[in-house]
Amino acid sequence: MGEVVAAALVLGLDVHGLAVARALADAGVATYALDANPKIPGAATNRVRQIFRVAELSGEGLIASLVELRARLPQDREIVLMPINDRQVETIARHLDRLVALYRISWADRAETIVKLQRKDLLERLSLDRGLAYPRSQIVGADTPADFAAGFRFPVILKPVRPLSRFKTLLAADRQALEGLLRECAADLPVLCQEYIEGDDTAIYFGVLMLDRGRVLHGMTGRKLKSFPLARGQATVCETVDEPEVLRLTEQFFDGMGLSGPVSLETKRDTRGRHWTIEPTIGRTDFWVDVCIRAGFNLPLMEYELAAGLPVTPPAPQTPCVWYDTERDALAYAELCWREKTLRPRGKRQAFPYFGSGDWRPVLRATLQSCGRIAAGVAKRARLQSLFRPSPAP
Repeated sequence: MGEVVAAALVLGLDVHGLAVARALADAGVATYALDANPKIPGAATNRVRQIFRVAELSGEGLIASLVELRARLPQDREIVLMPINDRQVETIARHLDRLVALYRISWADRAETIVKLQRKDLLERLSLDRGLAYPRSQIVGADTPADFAAGFRFPVILKPVRPLSRFKTLLAADRQALEGLLRECAADLPVLCQEYIEGDDTAIYFGVLMLDRGRVLHGMTGRKLKSFPLARGQATVCETVDEPEVLRLTEQFFDGMGLSGPVSLETKRDTRGRHWTIEPTIGRTDFWVDVCIRAGFNLPLMEYELAAGLPVTPPAPQTPCVWYDTERDALAYAELCWREKTLRPRGKRQAFPYFGSGDWRPVLRATLQSCGRIAAGVAKRARLQSLFRPSPAP
């Protein structure tokens, strides 16, 4: 990449943040990170020059930490911020005036657009205006009439309007179930109520783009093979696929917005083959970015280069890949191997979160922690069984 003129600060070292940090460091970028928990597996990586412990990874606490940390980071080079979740993106966008003189951010000149795109109450209009299909929806608040769902086709899915709320999705099979779920999530109102598009995990696709002031530098597509909760949650297994229609829809959705940096669009294909908009991701890479990186599309590096004002490195030729979130679903790989009767499911390269060339400490820590959780569970069950075991007769 040549002489590095800026460093990068990754805002967390979970599975996602670790993938970002490795992708940057392996390309020669001086990489730093922060996290609230020094015991997570990602904090054991040897790819980060220094990890700063902070109290909060979002909200006002994050902003205060970023302002304070700038004096402890190299003063002879600029620092590119690499957020890894929606709440961080929202926080940075709303406090940009305090950060723009301290850090480089790929989408800094489009912060208002970023905040707008995060609002699920605007997503229906944005999709329809761009010619994309969007399921019938209603924003539900505390004062929404009780009969708002009259005419809705069940099942319906509930999604939080605010980033990183206490739940990701809830599914209601009928009107009674919907009313119960709305009572349960009263503290999270407003929420989005939407007609559910039938289909399993393999019907959920994603298109990923790297943009430079609206111009597409590169794109790729993939789909989920498994998620949690099933068919409506975060991907635990996904693969790269060649799906031109999804790429076209993704470009169509973001056309004319003038954004820079990584963006993606998740769609769901119904039984008739029509793709429906689920949600966009903006201002950051997705949790499953590692499937793109392993396939040859180094999104974090390109985002860093755009923010730093460097020439953007073209992606390597794409290598078909399957990625497993073994932290959330430890048996995902074994299950797919068993189902397909091969150690190379889908006939593609297999990729796992903590495995990295020359960086074994995260996988060792993850393994030890997993064994510890299993042992603790076994011990707990043994104690419970002993409590209910009949006493021997006198």
